[in-house]
Amino acid sequence: MLMPAFLLSPVARWLALGGALLVLGAAWRVEAARREAAELRAVAAEAAVVGRDRAIQALEASAAETAARVARFQPIRRAVDAAPSSRACADAPAIRAALDGLRVQGAAGGGAADAAGLSASATGARGHR
Repeated sequence: MLMPAFLLSPVARWLALGGALLVLGAAWRVEAARREAAELRAVAAEAAVVGRDRAIQALEASAAETAARVARFQPIRRAVDAAPSSRACADAPAIRAALDGLRVQGAAGGGAADAAGLSASATGARGHR
């Protein structure tokens, strides 16, 4: 089988070479884009790991703080649970134990009553109604 004459011409050879170079250039650009995408994914994964580690540290700190708060108020809770129940509100032994415990915590802990959501004046002189 004979080759057509136009394939043997120098112009066709240059066109074929130019087409091959275009294909190689496009393949190179695609590979560069893939490498860049892989680098971006690696950076994003590293940032996610750092964010996860920070979140874990924050949760551990919060858990430790919560455990310390629970331990600090546990005696007050035991006193409230151990007090006999009554229908009288402010004179009830459970309320008295809770307020006394909060007063002691507030004086010793430097504002534990405020941390419990009560102001210093609210834990103090609340008279009979």
